[in-house]
Amino acid sequence: MPLRINIMVRGRGIREPRASRRRLFRPTPARSASGFAAALLPEPDRAAAVAKPLAAHTAVGTLPLLAALGVGIVIAVAAVIAFLQMTAKGRDPRGTAEWDEPEAEEYAGRYEAADRQAETEASPKDGESQRKMNEHTIPLSRTPAEPAAENEPRLCGIGGAFAGANFRMTASGLSIGRDPALCHVVFPVDVGEVSRRHCTLRYQEEDQLFLLEDHGSSNGTFLPDGERLQPGKRYPLRSGQRFALSGDTHWFEVRA
Repeated sequence: MPLRINIMVRGRGIREPRASRRRLFRPTPARSASGFAAALLPEPDRAAAVAKPLAAHTAVGTLPLLAALGVGIVIAVAAVIAFLQMTAKGRDPRGTAEWDEPEAEEYAGRYEAADRQAETEASPKDGESQRKMNEHTIPLSRTPAEPAAENEPRLCGIGGAFAGANFRMTASGLSIGRDPALCHVVFPVDVGEVSRRHCTLRYQEEDQLFLLEDHGSSNGTFLPDGERLQPGKRYPLRSGQRFALSGDTHWFEVRA
């Protein structure tokens, strides 16, 4: 049976509206149960009983924050480990002391084999480049012509600055002139009638022929009959034949 409350105002009884009565005194199961249970406990236990739901509510609200923080820490640790692994893979095993000795030797052997293969593949090209460079490089001085023996191909001085001298023929030939950087048989600097690189004499062993070529000298290269050699053209000479530089001054004879 609903409880009726009468309020006395100036001696008269006024009934409170039913809606407000229902709103103020409508019980809820949780509130009525907890309140009823707390009312039955002594004073210290009653305070503890009231504080426990508040602590439980606070703990439940803190759990998502702690879980998010833990997930963030795990992700950061995983990222650091992955970075360290990638850095270790990118290092050269030959320069890293942290590798195990068998593993380091294995990788070092691979690198050395790759280096040797690269050197082998590059060596022909390097040799070709070096050969071309040598062909176009002018040395500071040519190797002077060596004295020749009687039983080998040679250039003999008959008259002029090299009268009585014998020079051994080489595979590349003998260049004659005043420039020591270009010639094997070098005239003195004051011999102005001879050009810096006057002419070149070569020997073909299979034919036992000498080939004489003038390099555009100012005063020319001549045969015994007075014929002047055309620059850049090679003239064959047999053993015992002669030629002269700058007219009738410096005479040479070829002998095999």
